[in-house]
Amino acid sequence: MKGLQVKKLLYYGTKISQNIKSRILKKSKDVVDKKIVFYPIFKTDSELSDQINRIRWYISDFNNSSIFLGIDRSLNNIDINSLEVPKYQRPPVTYASNPNIVLLNREDMNKHIRNADLICVWNTNFHNSTKFMLFNISRIRIIDPDFYLYTEAFTNASILWYDILTRKQRVEWINKSFIIYQKLFYQFSNKKKAYLFGTGPSIKDAYNYNYSDGVRIICNTIVKKEKLLAHIKPNIIAFTDAAFHFGVSKYSDNFANDVLKVVRRFKCYCVTNQVGYALMRTHYPELLEYLIGIPAIRFGPPFVMDLDNFATRAYKYTILTRIMMPLAAGLSNHIVMLGFDGRKPD
Repeated sequence: MKGLQVKKLLYYGTKISQNIKSRILKKSKDVVDKKIVFYPIFKTDSELSDQINRIRWYISDFNNSSIFLGIDRSLNNIDINSLEVPKYQRPPVTYASNPNIVLLNREDMNKHIRNADLICVWNTNFHNSTKFMLFNISRIRIIDPDFYLYTEAFTNASILWYDILTRKQRVEWINKSFIIYQKLFYQFSNKKKAYLFGTGPSIKDAYNYNYSDGVRIICNTIVKKEKLLAHIKPNIIAFTDAAFHFGVSKYSDNFANDVLKVVRRFKCYCVTNQVGYALMRTHYPELLEYLIGIPAIRFGPPFVMDLDNFATRAYKYTILTRIMMPLAAGLSNHIVMLGFDGRKPD
């Protein structure tokens, strides 16, 4: 097989394994204190600081999980708490950001790999990497940013929800989301209209209309536009992007802070996917009473989300079909959209 085909096979193989282990296998129900090994070894302090800050965001300190990082001999005396956060990454958050990180020498790596629950491959450029990942496919999580397309962003963001939380915890969080959704539903399902706002060129016309007769649902970067927010007065924010909304970048940090500002100002509900819900709930507990993580249905036709159908069809790449349309259809029979004409008309 060609290189790209092998990468696709590895990526989808790890994702299928992740879903099976979290949803089906009984042994995954109540397992805490997961053992996570990062592979291969780290040779520079910059590599180490990059991954440690990612770990603090994506894995945090949930369920007493231990993270083992192999290091080169040149790093034997390094103090990980003294490492500076890379300039392109978000600063460590106050909550749940001190996981149990253990540094290993090269000689101890093999024995820890043998009994690891997860093996996070942060760099796929090592000898026999394909063979190594195929042989350990059920435990591999590929978090190399230079791998196939969106592998790193999607995989890192999903580790907490699928791999760290127990089945019991996921059920509890789904139930909490449904309770918040019930509040949203009873508050807005009597509205005459549902107004949906996108970020395309026509959003400039939003100032020409009044939206007080309906529920107002915004998405994504509209949280940054203070003048527009003041005119719309949003009730719901929808967002689901693994890289831009749930990532470790400064952009994602700024986005989350903008979401917090909008929630404080307008008491908005935040509707997202379960992967994003886990990260936002963990690191921004202030959002808990406004935050809703919507379960995803992977196959089948689209359907309306309401109290009897707390899920949406997981269409890719667009917040409109993944959350906004099914959510709005459950609240109103009349949907009005603005700003969904695309940023690039050609």
